Order: sequence, then C-alpha cells, then structure tokens
Amino acid sequence: MKFFVEIIFALITGLLFTSCADMQAAPPSSLTFDSVYTAPGIKKDSLYDGVKTWIAETFKSSKSVIELDDKANGNIIGNGVLDDITCGQTCMGKPHDVSFTMKVDIKDEKFRLSFSNIVDWAGTTNEGVPWISDINGIRSELLAFGPSIDSSLSQQKAKSNW
Repeated sequence: MKFFVEIIFALITGLLFTSCADMQAAPPSSLTFDSVYTAPGIKKDSLYDGVKTWIAETFKSSKSVIELDDKANGNIIGNGVLDDITCGQTCMGKPHDVSFTMKVDIKDEKFRLSFSNIVDWAGTTNEGVPWISDINGIRSELLAFGPSIDSSLSQQKAKSNW
C-alpha cells in the first residue's frame, strides 16, 4: 500500500511540474511583433481614412484610443484593450483583459500593424508580463486585426457606391 501511495504522489508531483513548465514569463522579444498587409488599389489617404473608421467601429471610444494621428505621414498610434479573451493554459480558462499599444503605418496599397506594451491583466507574472503559454493566443487575437481591417475596407468601398 505504501508503494502505491508513493507512486500516486510521484505521478501527481510530475504532472504539476510539467504543467508549470509553461508558467514562465514570455521573453521580451515575443512581446513586440508586426505584420504587413496589402490593400491593392487603395491609395494612402483612403487607406488612412478606412483604418480610422475601423478603429472607431472596433473600439469603444476611438478618441480615447488614438494617441497619435498623423495623416501626412500615414501614422496612427493607439492604446487598446482586448476584453475577455481566453488563451493558453493559465487562469484556468477564465477570460481576462490584455492591454496593448498598436501602431499603424500606412502607404499606398499597404499597411503595417505593430504591437507592443502588451500587458495581460490576469494570466501574468506580478509585473503584468504574459506567460509563454498565453502569448501565442494574444498574438493571434491582435494579428487578426489585419484581416478585419481588410474586410472593413471592402465593406466601406461597397457602401461608397450606393
């Protein structure tokens, strides 16, 4: 019986340690990332206006989100929050909020989304740094903004021909 209890204890301890392997802070290099998206046939000014429209429709208050609004140079910088996302293995699958800074650089027929200052308000170390197990899910959520902007641009173009 004692042998059986020792085996059960060893198995439980092993499971706890292997599940905690991902409970390490994500390295700083994984907390900044970007992606470039094409917008064929859309000039810089129209693309800029379309991105601003997407921001206004996506975030609760685009005025409180946007920190820099420079149409001449094609730059928008804003701070946002992903509400109630669930990713990775931390927080026992409970939704939590992630704040971030998003920069949009716009040129003729393309735009780049860059993300930094990512703070996960629940699935984190004490300093707000996301766990390794969560950063991939956070990255996927943020990079999904690109296709969402593309879709919004198409819808805006269709609406303009009424």
